[in-house]
Formats: sequence, structure tokens, C-alpha cells
Amino acid sequence: MTGDYATVLHHGAASRTRAYANSPLGSAFAALGIKDEILVPMTPLGGLRRRLLLFRQDGGPDFSEREKAMLAPARPHVAELHTRRDRELRGEPNLTPRQWEVLRQVATGASNTQIARTLRLSEATVRKHLENVFLRLGVQSRTEAVARVQAFLDAA
Repeated sequence: MTGDYATVLHHGAASRTRAYANSPLGSAFAALGIKDEILVPMTPLGGLRRRLLLFRQDGGPDFSEREKAMLAPARPHVAELHTRRDRELRGEPNLTPRQWEVLRQVATGASNTQIARTLRLSEATVRKHLENVFLRLGVQSRTEAVARVQAFLDAA
């Protein structure tokens, strides 16, 4: 890959080369009756390159330019779903970016007043964010919340 994670690639039967047809992937696709494919690249996740492959088997129509054009704006949303699922599998809590910011401040020992000043929020908003964090994490205190997310604080 070239680092281009936005271009949707269409490899219909007409655009396949002999080298591709003789490659292991091309041979496997031919054996499965796949005659048309679209490759949607995604940004790397955890050092791994990711791609979404859509294909049509013999008898189905080739992908249209309209279908190809529809995939480009959908690509970031599919990538976000994949990223969210990866976080779930790693056990990372599903918190908003602002909730992560508040938790980072809590981890430094900052009070609600200090957090409010630093993040330019009211103290009531900080309390509400912490209340929602406690609910999402299933904890009762700031200490429990930080302990629960400590491994993820730097990554979030």
C-alpha cells in the first residue's frame, strides 16, 4: 500500500491482469467464482493494515460507479466501527473524549475546581461528567474510576 487510505479500488473482470489472475489471491477468487471486487482501504490499527473487501460472484452485476462513489464517504464510518470494536475487545471503556479529559485530570489529583478551570468548564459540568463516568464504569469513587482506566489513560 502507498499510504493512501482514501481511494476505493475497483477490480472488475475487465481490469484484471494475467499476473493477478495467476496470483494466489486471484486464483482463490476465481475458484470461488468471484468476478468483481472493491477494496476499501482503512487507516492502520495497532500496526496492522486494514481493508474492507466487497465482492460479487459470477452471475451478479459488476459494481457500478455509483456504488463505488457511495463507499468513499462511508469508509470513515466503517473504520470508526472497527476501531470501536477493537477497543471493546481490549476492554477499553466506552467514554467520550471529554470524559477521558476529565479522568486524566482526576488521575493527576486535581480537584473539581481545578479541573473546571483547566478545561474551562463549570464545576457543575465537571461533577456531571464524573457522575456519567462512574455510571459507565460501574464504580463509586474517583479512585476506583482511575484504577479502572489506568491502563488506557495514555492511549485515549
